[in-house]
Amino acid sequence: MKAICRYWRVSSFVAVFVSAASLAQAQQSEVTNRPSTSQAGETALSPKYSECMDRAGGITSEMLNCIEEEMRLQDTKLNENYKALQSNLPPARQQPLLEAQRAWIRYRDLNCAYYADPDGGTLARVSGALCMLTMTAERALELERLLADN
Repeated sequence: MKAICRYWRVSSFVAVFVSAASLAQAQQSEVTNRPSTSQAGETALSPKYSECMDRAGGITSEMLNCIEEEMRLQDTKLNENYKALQSNLPPARQQPLLEAQRAWIRYRDLNCAYYADPDGGTLARVSGALCMLTMTAERALELERLLADN
């Protein structure tokens, strides 16, 4: 009876371990293809970006090209939303938004520099660029929501 109990404990442990390992591997492979979503569930990144990443096939230079192209789009969106929001605010609210935006840019840049570890190989370059992209896209959506609320 002890042998049967031990067998079930070991097999349960192995099953849990294998499931966890499979889940971790699946999550890691989806990191660069998963679109960023806002708290409200809106997709922050364009469908064109997802298609580009699918075509990149895991090739670092191709992935970086996709990220760079989407970054230009998201940065433009962020700047447009910021300027529109700034122009719709009363003067007393403009300076706090300016200070918040400057602080956010500094935080984004420092945070993503951590991911772009120069000793981290090619994946670190992708991680750093992806960090910049997702944070920029999420901020663009946040500013868009603030603009809609004004």
